[in-house]
Amino acid sequence: MHDVARAGQRLKDVIAWEEYNDEVRGVFAIANSWRDSHVLPMKSIRLSIAHRMRHLKLSGDVVARAKRMSSVRGKLRRHPGKLDQMQDLGGCRAIMDDISGVNALVSECLQRMPHEVRNHKNYVDHAKPDGYRSHHVIFKFEGDADRAMYRGRRVELQIRTKLQHSWATAVEVVGQTRLEELKSGKGSAEWLRFFRLMSDEFAFEEGCELDRVASGRRQRLDEIRECNNSLRAMDVLENHRTTTRYIASYILSGDARVFLIRYDNVNHTVSVEGYSDPSVGALALQHEEMAMEESGLSENSAVLVDAKEAASIVSAFPNYFGDISLFLGKLKAICGKARDAEYQLPKQETAPPKPYEVPDLSWFKQRHRRWTEGGKRKDK
Repeated sequence: MHDVARAGQRLKDVIAWEEYNDEVRGVFAIANSWRDSHVLPMKSIRLSIAHRMRHLKLSGDVVARAKRMSSVRGKLRRHPGKLDQMQDLGGCRAIMDDISGVNALVSECLQRMPHEVRNHKNYVDHAKPDGYRSHHVIFKFEGDADRAMYRGRRVELQIRTKLQHSWATAVEVVGQTRLEELKSGKGSAEWLRFFRLMSDEFAFEEGCELDRVASGRRQRLDEIRECNNSLRAMDVLENHRTTTRYIASYILSGDARVFLIRYDNVNHTVSVEGYSDPSVGALALQHEEMAMEESGLSENSAVLVDAKEAASIVSAFPNYFGDISLFLGKLKAICGKARDAEYQLPKQETAPPKPYEVPDLSWFKQRHRRWTEGGKRKDK
């Protein structure tokens, strides 16, 4: 663990691509090994969450992801702390259809999960200052037998509605477009105000607690329209959606449960490769990230996601596919524009079925005529 802590301190530094010597590769090897030790715990917790959702007959998607190394390094720079103390190296996300599903799942997780709850933050009823809404639950993994070595690993679970998730996605997308850390409350004050107002409008729609940054709903909607006009927010979001529509390709096996998603943010392509063995997927992520680090391809990225199926990835991580359809549709409705259909993962191409051919049964009919009703041959 001392090695992990030292690796975290080294990762805070800016490392030029020409500096990737044996010492730096060793630092990344330690950090990757520590992150990979969270893959099995996060997968186990995701399966537990999915089981609880089925038991309660709740509708939604739950996926898990290993934190990208670029995100790990960014968080180490922004917040005081150590790599060995980071609580979201393995993370799960449950996207529920409505707020009642969120409340039911949160209650179930706090009372009946087989893992210790280390912390719970309710950002739904008490939104962050920027308007972010979600439940965050930190679990301490409990394992025995062959899983005892993973005991104590911490995994963060986020539980939110589709509408709350669409808001967080739009904030991240605009922040990436403007090269501002809007999701950390930094950047354009007007954009931050716009998203704060949209957060309250979504909270009103879902019956959540309001902080009332505007005096009333009519004033809130009027200010949202004013912000949209001055920022051209609708155009910014529409342009982003158009320019980041990814062309997807898939290499999936029938029993794939862990998916490595590779992004080429220059050519706007994404490839999804599935693995049945999480350790193999984690190793593939290591190789991919190291190759990008050494070549200086900061525009590209990769992430390892654990999900029941590939289609669940889009609903839980729409920002990975440039999808902001739900948020944009709500904004258009407020501003009196037509709404758009939500994005869906393109279906994989399959070979078309062969046309049905009527079998030739003439041989059977001719043979049948040779027999009389009494079972005697008519001709010999």
